[in-house]
Amino acid sequence: MLYESVIALGDSPYLAEARYYLAKALLRSGDTEAALRELRAVPAADTAVAASASALADSVGSLRKR
Repeated sequence: MLYESVIALGDSPYLAEARYYLAKALLRSGDTEAALRELRAVPAADTAVAASASALADSVGSLRKR
């Protein structure tokens, strides 16, 4: 998958986006555990992607607890 190739490069300008969109693809395929791992691995920063990843991780985590 393209996102995994970007993630494998390590620290790059697109790392956060790659992890976020990979997580969304994993959610769509039903793999919530892997999606949460990717969302939690998004580098913490003051960016829209980091905020979206955090919010999505919170939402998925809340749904899993039900």
